[in-house]
Amino acid sequence: MDKKFCLLLFSLALLCGCAQKVLLEYPLALSAKRNDLPADAGSTNVIVYANTDWTISLSECDWASIDKTSGSGLGSFVFRFDENPGPARKALVTVREGDRIATIEMVQKSSFGEMTLRFIQTSLSLSRAGGESVLPLESNIPPAQLKDILISVKGQQGEQVDWISDVIIAQGPVLKYKLDENTLGTDRKAVISLAYTDDFGTETRTNLTLTQTSQMPSISWDSSLLGKAFPAEASTISLSFSTNLLPFVPQLLASAKSSASWARIVTNDPYSTVFDVVLRANNRGADRVARIELTFTSSDGTKYPFSFILVQAATSSLSN
Repeated sequence: MDKKFCLLLFSLALLCGCAQKVLLEYPLALSAKRNDLPADAGSTNVIVYANTDWTISLSECDWASIDKTSGSGLGSFVFRFDENPGPARKALVTVREGDRIATIEMVQKSSFGEMTLRFIQTSLSLSRAGGESVLPLESNIPPAQLKDILISVKGQQGEQVDWISDVIIAQGPVLKYKLDENTLGTDRKAVISLAYTDDFGTETRTNLTLTQTSQMPSISWDSSLLGKAFPAEASTISLSFSTNLLPFVPQLLASAKSSASWARIVTNDPYSTVFDVVLRANNRGADRVARIELTFTSSDGTKYPFSFILVQAATSSLSN
């Protein structure tokens, strides 16, 4: 046989042997490192690239399953998932071949659509008073995920703020914090930022600019109600007010009291500046008066009472 021909055959044999060796030592891999899933129920197929036996496991998860726990060589598995009734969520699938490990992250979209997190107001001007403060939030973030909201309190120039402390997100959801009294004689400002990132990687952010003035606590009652005589018939009236004590409205409403048993206070929303007063019919022959009082107690124990004088007309007054 021709020596050149023999040499060619020998070289081809070596090449084939090397190619086979490369295939046998192919590193463990999966068809993807992350798979984004829809909110609806469904399944997806994942290819496993391996040379020998492999095992597969799923992180603790009650909304998904895999169709096998092992395989050999080139193969695949099916990841099945339930409909997602809540926020984005994720599960981790791990494949092991000897001491090699490959993973794929399964991330399922939220059924809520866009997650919302926002302050009802983006700016707030307060009195000088200090104390435990509460502000309601608008959000569809599930209660179990509220702990994942990141909170930042900074000055307007990014400096640290020491007059706002103990800031937390509580069920409601509400923002709770402690506010020191402003004894500087001038206004001071801070920016409170909240940020939430779901398992799908979508970030939601909201900011509140808070100005603590040097003004004394105050309440202004609805001017259209001042000096008004309400009808003698039994009725329910709504009293509204504006105030520089908005974070303390729950405290104000909790302190609400009436000087008369015929005027009963009803508060439906602890964060609202509107509340009801239920009036019994006035069967007397004269007008009658009740004092509706709200009281704010500052962090140093100082009490600030705010009164509304409610007049209910007499039956005889209505007939004239």
